[in-house]
Amino acid sequence: MALDYDGPWILLDAEEGRKLLNEAETNRTSSYQYLIGYFNKQIGRFYCGYASSACVLSALNITETDVKEEHLVEDEQLAREVYHPEVANAVGMPLFIVSHIVKFFGGQASVHPMREFDPDLLRSHLKKCVDEKSCCEQNGSGKRIKRAMVVNFLCAKLQLRHRYGHLSVAAAFHEETDKILILDTCPIGHNAWYSIEDMTAAMNTFDVDSNDFRGFVVVSIDDQT
Repeated sequence: MALDYDGPWILLDAEEGRKLLNEAETNRTSSYQYLIGYFNKQIGRFYCGYASSACVLSALNITETDVKEEHLVEDEQLAREVYHPEVANAVGMPLFIVSHIVKFFGGQASVHPMREFDPDLLRSHLKKCVDEKSCCEQNGSGKRIKRAMVVNFLCAKLQLRHRYGHLSVAAAFHEETDKILILDTCPIGHNAWYSIEDMTAAMNTFDVDSNDFRGFVVVSIDDQT
């Protein structure tokens, strides 16, 4: 999913992308610095759900130690009780399974399918997830975020080269331009900014594997998801 062609995005590595991040951090509408240290590209072809789950579990300190994709894949109890890697390898991971993984480890999660084209639904929850003033707290090892968002979208709607559904992590909101920053778990993908409307349209697509629409999961360390 190399973004070496024009499309509806602004690469984070580009000058404009870095500028948007700096402005979001100044306005305290970014959790990028709290997430990036735990973010890793997926290893398995269809393991974007495991990679996204590992990032938010670790960033929110839901697990006792930091976890990566391979730890979740190799967890036999998780495979028995929640979702088996062989199934993920065959058909990927539905959005609701991410919430089940989070709850398996003791976190809280709420699933928000985008059953109608509703940019305000995404925008309002994203603001809460990246609002550093209300979403950050001090613990023994420093600061941590209390909420995070995993997004599920159809790549074809964003003009990405692969056409299927994908899971990644939301990291910031740029209010002036109404854009969302996505940390893309795809090995050849790029972290990039997308408009809220474009991302909403990519979520407002039906996923036959879950028999529901794509959307997002809000993950938290309390019940205020």
